[in-house]
Amino acid sequence: MFVHALILSNYRVFVGRINNYPGGRGGQTPAFKKMTFRERIEHAKKSKDPLIAPKTFKSYVSSANLFFEYLALHHEELNIQLSTKHIDYNKLGGAREAGEDKQRSLKTAEVEQLLNHELMRDYLTKEKSVCKFWLAMIGLFTGARVNEICQLNPKHDIVKDIDSGVWFFNFTEETEGGEGVEKSHKNESSRRKVPIHPTLTTCGFEDYLHKIQSAGHDRIFNQWKPKDGKASYYAEEFFRDYLRDTGLRDETLKKKVLGMHSLRSTFISHLIKCLMDNGHKKHEAAKLIQPLVGHTEGTLDENGKDVGMTLSYADNDIIENVDSKLCDLAAVIKHLDYGIKFPSPIKNAPLRP
Repeated sequence: MFVHALILSNYRVFVGRINNYPGGRGGQTPAFKKMTFRERIEHAKKSKDPLIAPKTFKSYVSSANLFFEYLALHHEELNIQLSTKHIDYNKLGGAREAGEDKQRSLKTAEVEQLLNHELMRDYLTKEKSVCKFWLAMIGLFTGARVNEICQLNPKHDIVKDIDSGVWFFNFTEETEGGEGVEKSHKNESSRRKVPIHPTLTTCGFEDYLHKIQSAGHDRIFNQWKPKDGKASYYAEEFFRDYLRDTGLRDETLKKKVLGMHSLRSTFISHLIKCLMDNGHKKHEAAKLIQPLVGHTEGTLDENGKDVGMTLSYADNDIIENVDSKLCDLAAVIKHLDYGIKFPSPIKNAPLRP
């Protein structure tokens, strides 16, 4: 009985305080990471940092169910009958709305600023930093998640299809990961093949691929070391800082530009727009690109609906039933045209160390 009361008391304290826990996407300082749960709440109160979002609140609170289920299964004598199902974010004083952290797509002028900024042009002249250019370019022309990109193994995951002759990125866990990388994907549909867009080839991706393969690299960006099995940790950190340094970071609620996920939205929005410009209806276009971005294919109704996941990434201010054969996907992805001139790594010139 005492144990049950102790668990219930601590659980109530946790739930009562969690809404005052700081939110935000990554970027915590080493000092913050060393703080206790209570210290982080006090720090957020003093600094007036954004507090925990509804979705994060739900994931934190729901995780307690696993503990309760374990106790109920292995310690029946405690008669634990606790659940988080009744916990309501708003009733407990939650002050944020769902979707506040949603990242928007970059507009054409912002895409140009991203790739043609003087910082990026400087990266293109240095062999050790050209990976920063290719990180952004692959994100813009595949819509892939940042960890999907960074865990690509150039030995196995960037290949040419024998039957169609199409070069593609193979986003899969079935091939060998690089040293220190534990390959993972969000779900089954995330395992997919995405044809390499012609713009990547025009900008010199084939040359970059040849160099890293010849050097024996087992990750597409060996300059960023994995952390805790995750290939993208430092790449994500770089890109967040780059958005800030180039003036592209946007803190507008529900229309934020904070990191690489904004490029996923950008790819989807602009490709849908390009397909619409070529005669496809919006929902038709969304269905066509589902295999490219790893969204589960839905069924279109008579009004062309039911592609909600893909369209949830698309921005209406930009964009105003197909199989997954590589040739078909290559034909779809070729429609993507940002309408700007992209830079390329300097060729036939000495690269500065």
